[in-house]
Amino acid sequence: ANVLTQKRISESTVVGNNVLDMLNSLGVDNLVPTGANPSAANAFGREATTLAGVSAAFTPVLRDGVMVQDTRWPTGINSATVITPDLVGEIRMVVAPVDAEIGRGNGAVQITTRSGTNQFHGAGVWSIQNSAINANSWGSNRQGLPINYSNTNQITGSIGGPIVKNKTFFYGLFDRMMNRQRA
Repeated sequence: ANVLTQKRISESTVVGNNVLDMLNSLGVDNLVPTGANPSAANAFGREATTLAGVSAAFTPVLRDGVMVQDTRWPTGINSATVITPDLVGEIRMVVAPVDAEIGRGNGAVQITTRSGTNQFHGAGVWSIQNSAINANSWGSNRQGLPINYSNTNQITGSIGGPIVKNKTFFYGLFDRMMNRQRA
């Protein structure tokens, strides 16, 4: 197993604001593409990728012990919702062997959420991706096509602290994404 701590997660940059994009930084080198595209050595969203000898589609993703994987279509390691870095206390990638309570294969991604401490702490982030400041694609530039309008705003706020000192804590997070596009 390998672990990404809360400190390492908060110090890393994630463009899509999804902690599952950080799996490659765990140093796991057995994310083997078995399909026709050998450059796609990434478990996120790849059907033909294997992890510890089993298809990545069968790698469970658990948050606080609850399965959060969207498995209607086998698309690799994923979750039904975006898991923002501000929510995560730790990411643990287990390659083999996996405890029987997790099941379904040789690997697992375990995510634990943050909790409050004896001090009040909070954070606020406003992430903007906008066609006015984003670059056009190479192909569209070559053909003289303008960039398609897109405006994505993601607002995240969190606060945590003590309810009863040294006994009971709270942690709350608000995350909203507003995405507007047109072509």
